[in-house]
Amino acid sequence: MPLHFGKKDNLQKSTFQTLMVSIAFLSLWGCASVGAPTGGPIDKIPPRLIFSSPKDQQINFQEQHLEFAFDEPIKVQALKKNLSITPDENQDYRFKAFKNKLTLDFEEPFSKKTTYIFDFGEAISDMTENNKLRNFRIAFSTGEYIDSLFVEGKVRHLLSQTRAKNCRVGLYDTEDTLDIQIAKPKYFAQTDTAGKFKITNIRPSKYKLYALLETEKQDFKYNSSTEYIAFDSALVELIDIGKTDYELNLTKYDLDTFRLKTARPKRHYFEVNTNKPIAEADVKFADSTYDSVFFYKTEGITLRFFNKNLDKTDSIQTFLTLKDTSENVIRDTIAVYFNAKRSKTSHPFDFTVTPASGTTFHKADSFQLQFDFSAPVAQTFTDSLTYRIGSDTLDNRIDSTQFVWNTPRTQLKIRHWFRMDSALNVQVHPKMFASFEKDSTSERPLQYSLQNVEDFGEISGEVRSEYPSFEFQLLDANGNIERKLQNPKTFHFDFLRTGRKKIRILIDSNENGIWENGDFHTRIPPEEVRIFHIEQELKAGWMIEDVFIEIKKEPQTNK
Repeated sequence: MPLHFGKKDNLQKSTFQTLMVSIAFLSLWGCASVGAPTGGPIDKIPPRLIFSSPKDQQINFQEQHLEFAFDEPIKVQALKKNLSITPDENQDYRFKAFKNKLTLDFEEPFSKKTTYIFDFGEAISDMTENNKLRNFRIAFSTGEYIDSLFVEGKVRHLLSQTRAKNCRVGLYDTEDTLDIQIAKPKYFAQTDTAGKFKITNIRPSKYKLYALLETEKQDFKYNSSTEYIAFDSALVELIDIGKTDYELNLTKYDLDTFRLKTARPKRHYFEVNTNKPIAEADVKFADSTYDSVFFYKTEGITLRFFNKNLDKTDSIQTFLTLKDTSENVIRDTIAVYFNAKRSKTSHPFDFTVTPASGTTFHKADSFQLQFDFSAPVAQTFTDSLTYRIGSDTLDNRIDSTQFVWNTPRTQLKIRHWFRMDSALNVQVHPKMFASFEKDSTSERPLQYSLQNVEDFGEISGEVRSEYPSFEFQLLDANGNIERKLQNPKTFHFDFLRTGRKKIRILIDSNENGIWENGDFHTRIPPEEVRIFHIEQELKAGWMIEDVFIEIKKEPQTNK
């Protein structure tokens, strides 16, 4: 019988429809709850070892088969690159990774009565999120006891005194002839995020201790001047107890011998190239008449000769004395000559000015101008250098008696002192300087202005030091040197830019008047560095007073 709804029936119909929708919603919700929920937090936990043969610190292990099981499926990457075995006996092995297991099978038995350390580096990670299992090490012995001596300490960057993380610290047995430049360490560990390290399971002996932070090739050998290294000058002697409190400071050393690479004519020039930048050059010609014919200029690793007389192509014996930034010296004799047919120069004639245009000064500051040229200057029109002070409308000219040239005529210093009482404008007019190749310089306006005193701050304080000789450096937040003093008892710096500041003390321990970085080859460590942080941030118009720096001689630790 068909159903008919009146008002009452409409209410029944509405209730019935609501009930049916609720049932449908519950059915859908129930179906959705059957499957596993999606999403959720990302897995950041690396695999966890749940079984190993041998066990860590196990003795009397005689097998050639090693097995490791983890709590989840793993993947193994570059095992033979990552896995370090100490002692390294160059044993060959096969390995297999399947699901949550890793097995290693060695072709030869392990040596008797020997403690072995297996460090897997970053070879093992989980299958899903590639979370690496770091600091995974297993130590075992084939004898009745396991070596238990240790060495621990911390590593810092020398000049910043910041902690050095992910740095490899190694021990080299003095009974071996191998060292850090040609071999991997006998024992090693990696520094943690706090720069701390601990090398364990070491057998009794005498060792050399190094820390190495590689920047490019990760071969665990010190073979590049871009790498940072630290070492303890004394041997680590382990007999029956471990050694603690080692402090290592990373620095760089120049491993390359300063040497000539090439000496030959090139385009308009004769060029001598070295393997490192040239800091100083002294040149003497066997025939002094060439002193006014051949000129030279250093530019990075290049010593470039110029020929004033373009028709003169004779070869002349030339005596070179070159220095690099580390005071290493090259003394050599070469023959300088020029091609009869020369192509057009690829080096445009130009100059730089010190201080650079746009530099701002404090009121009452003074400075002198210096011009550095890309090639020797053959001719100068002295009337072309003028200046105006403030609102002057007339040009002031600088007399040529104020000009001081270096021997190669590549650098010009102006004796005139410019005193900054107001804005200064210097005008280098067109064609003021000309090269031997007839090129001339273009017009160059130079502008210098006064700084607003209110934009800067001041810092003052006192220094008490138990060291008679040291260098005091005020640094900005990025470690750049803003001011420095020698052996001050008090200090006062004004016109400082705002921001965080710190003080670095370079201690001249041997009191020879300079701070020294040490010598890697003779195992002389760097002289000491201290860092002091100024708690307050320097703001514009502020003065931070009564900063107290105390430099005490630290007692020698028993290592």
